[in-house]
Amino acid sequence: MHRQVFLRQIFTPPPTDPFIIHLLDLHPHLQPSTISALQSSITKSGLPATKATLTLLKPTGIKEILDSIAKEEIPSSSSSSSSSSSSSSSSSSDFFDLEITTSNQPMPLLLKMKYNETLFDLCQDATRGQLLNEIIECSCGGNMSCSTCHVIIDNEQDYIRLLNNKSKSVEEVEMDMLDLAWGYTENKSRLGCNIKVTEHRSNPLAITVPSQANDCWN
Repeated sequence: MHRQVFLRQIFTPPPTDPFIIHLLDLHPHLQPSTISALQSSITKSGLPATKATLTLLKPTGIKEILDSIAKEEIPSSSSSSSSSSSSSSSSSSDFFDLEITTSNQPMPLLLKMKYNETLFDLCQDATRGQLLNEIIECSCGGNMSCSTCHVIIDNEQDYIRLLNNKSKSVEEVEMDMLDLAWGYTENKSRLGCNIKVTEHRSNPLAITVPSQANDCWN
């Protein structure tokens, strides 16, 4: 009853969107502005703002995004000028689309990735990388000492470009780990913690996560 009274007070009319209803079940006192900010953060990461996405993010992932939103809403006179300059310097040209195929999803996931960051770096981003962090384990912390971030580069030309023209083969320390990876594919397999896109691209970078690369979703 208390929840219904709160909804009548805050939302007119009461929400019917399953995304909002499920979110309020987890966080009953969220204000409409915060819900809108959360929806925006999720869609900017390339994911749909749906109940299914909330389920994938899990309560801990949702809380991380809400905490990030709360920090952004805190006013700071000393940082106002720097924040405005940083927001203007960070534009859509800093990002490209990352298309991820997994055995657990009927459709590829589309995320926003920055140039010059690795898949491990993306996993650490509470907004853009939360869902990726559920798929790619990165057990060693991005030090190329495990194979849990093993991915397959779908396009042969992308595989070659990602070598950054340093050599015609994957460096030895990465290859040692790939030898232990489940589903290794020659001239396609890479460790996600050791690949960066440095050159501008207009089409998505397509990768596949082998079905048994880690046990996060199994």
